[in-house]
Amino acid sequence: MTTPHPPVDACSYRQYLGVTIQPGPHHSVALSAADTTRPFLIDDEGMWEFFEPSLRMRLADLDTQPSTEQRVRSALLELLPVGSTTIEAVSRSLGVSNRTLQRHLKLARSATPGSLPTR
Repeated sequence: MTTPHPPVDACSYRQYLGVTIQPGPHHSVALSAADTTRPFLIDDEGMWEFFEPSLRMRLADLDTQPSTEQRVRSALLELLPVGSTTIEAVSRSLGVSNRTLQRHLKLARSATPGSLPTR
């Protein structure tokens, strides 16, 4: 277990949690392989029924990659407030070259005609 600001009274936490809290760049909890196979101490079917649909949607979202159009729209939404909506700014935000972005946009436009406005 790590945290940017470990508690002063680490001994009490160690006794309660059974682990030592270490200083680290962010909050984290590492589980052993054995921990991941243990059942939950509290098995609450009602709680599972409540959380399962949203957890399944989140897992499904992890499996899908955003389209080029979605990535460009997202970058533009972030860049609009600062008035930097050039292709250079968008490509820099996406971590690609201007030419690569142009190529991806051309492919996206040919795959789904009319989805991206042209000049």
